[in-house]
Amino acid sequence: MENKQQLDLNTLLKWGIEHSTANEDPTIDRSAQLEKIDPKWIDLILGKPDAVRMRDAMDAILNADQSRDLSERLAYFDELELLVESIDNANDLKPCKLWAPLLDLMTAQKEPEDIRKFAAWVVATALQNNPKAIKDWAEAGGLAVLTRAVKQESSASVVAKLVAIASALVNDSPTHWIPLLHADGTLQSLAMALHARPRHPSAKRLLHMLANVMDAVPSVAQMFSGKGWMEQMVDVHVRCTNEGPDYLEKALQFVVLVSKHVGQDVLAAKVWVELREVVDESEGADPGAVDEEVVKQIRETAGKAVEEMKKSSQP
Repeated sequence: MENKQQLDLNTLLKWGIEHSTANEDPTIDRSAQLEKIDPKWIDLILGKPDAVRMRDAMDAILNADQSRDLSERLAYFDELELLVESIDNANDLKPCKLWAPLLDLMTAQKEPEDIRKFAAWVVATALQNNPKAIKDWAEAGGLAVLTRAVKQESSASVVAKLVAIASALVNDSPTHWIPLLHADGTLQSLAMALHARPRHPSAKRLLHMLANVMDAVPSVAQMFSGKGWMEQMVDVHVRCTNEGPDYLEKALQFVVLVSKHVGQDVLAAKVWVELREVVDESEGADPGAVDEEVVKQIRETAGKAVEEMKKSSQP
C-alpha cells in the first residue's frame, strides 16, 4: 500500500514539474503539451467529496463478494457512521438515495447481526438533533421499519441501537413521536427489554428515555401497570444490580414516575419498604448521590404504603 502511494505521489510530482516548466517557457505551445490531469490526482490531493464517500461506502457494503469479508464491510459502515455525524452529511442521505438501503439493512435477517446493528447505528447518529434528517427518514418509511425491526429483532446489540433511534425521536418532538411510537407498539416492545436477564445493554438509556416519555405523555405509564410488571423491573434493576448510584437513580426515578401516574399500588408495600432501605443505604454510603427528590418520593411512598397496610390489617 505504501509503495503504491509513493508511486502515485512520484507520478503526481513528475506531472507538476512538466507542466510548471511549460508555464515558464513562452516558446512552448502549452495547448499542445498540457495534459489534462487525471481525476484520480484531484481525489488524491483534495480528497473525495463526503457525498461521494458516503455513496462509495454504501456500494461497498451492498456489493459484497467473496473478496470482501465482514470486517471490511463493517469498516465501510464505520466510515459512513463517522460521516453522518455531520448534520450536512446526514441531510445528504436523501439526495444520495441512501435512506432506502439503510432501512433495508436494518431489518435484513439474512444479514449478519453486526450489519443490522451498524445500519441502525448510522440511522441513530444521523437523526440525533437533526429535524431535517428525521423528516427525510420518516418520508422514507422509517417509522414502519423501526416498528418491524423492534418486533422481530432478537439481538440485544441491535435492539440497543433501535433504542437510540427511538430516543432521538423522543428528544426531537415528544408530543408528535410518543403517541405514534405508543400506538404502533414500539414503546411497549422496547420496554420489555427492561425484563431481560442478564440486564439489557441499553437498559440505562431505555430507563432515561421512558422517564422522558412519561414526563411528556403521562398516560403512557399505564403500560407498566400490569400485574407483576414493576416487581420484575425492580428485581432486575435494583435488587440484582451492582451498578453505581447514577444507574440506581435512573431505576428509582422510573419507579417514582410510574407510581406518580398510575398509583403506588403498582408495587406491594413490602417492595416500597425495600426500596426505602435501598435509598437509606445509598444515602448513608454516599449522601446526595441519588437525586434528593427521588429519595424523598421513595421514602414518602413507602411510609404511605406501610400505613395503608396497617389499616387494612386491623379488624
